[in-house]
Amino acid sequence: NIIASKIIPTISSMMRYHPMSMATMLSKSCLSELGLSVEFNCADIISSDAFFDAAVCNMFTFQPRDLSLWSPCLGIQSLVQPIPVHQVTFEELLTPSDFRSYTPPLSDMDEESTEGLDVLSNNVSSPPPAQCYRVLTSFNRHHPCNLRFPALQGPKERETWSKKERLHAVTAPSVQNLEDLKQQLSNIYNEDGVKHAPEHYIGVPMEALEG
Repeated sequence: NIIASKIIPTISSMMRYHPMSMATMLSKSCLSELGLSVEFNCADIISSDAFFDAAVCNMFTFQPRDLSLWSPCLGIQSLVQPIPVHQVTFEELLTPSDFRSYTPPLSDMDEESTEGLDVLSNNVSSPPPAQCYRVLTSFNRHHPCNLRFPALQGPKERETWSKKERLHAVTAPSVQNLEDLKQQLSNIYNEDGVKHAPEHYIGVPMEALEG
């Protein structure tokens, strides 16, 4: 089949000649909780599976990998040093029309300070910052109800829940302007800073905030 004849040989070759590291793309605390090294290479299929198997997926579940089929990709020694994925993205995929400077991924940065951070520059002038709006709400980010959502156990239940929530989102009434958005946000939370109804969404079309 195409996996055995095309995909696996291609991945095996990329592991050997074009290795990439995912360490800077993932949360170090998350990797630590899973018992994985922060030096996380794409070529490490076992560690990759351990990480992605821990993710809760609403729409599907992963099937166990057939290690005998994937044996050409196991235990490969890279011939060159792995390149961080975010660096490849910036250097290879960024076009001259993308007017932004290089910045390291969030997982590379100290949450309290960025002092001493080595930031590369592509010497391209950045465009003026976009206009930002700050809307104060009564949302309480420390309330237990806002800190977590009980995960549904079965894949069928998660799929049903996802479809229902998407329907609520796409059918939500849209605001007409910024003042309308402020008004709706002021009514969406109760005195504890929690949404009155979990299915309550607000549509915010871009044109409502223009001008």
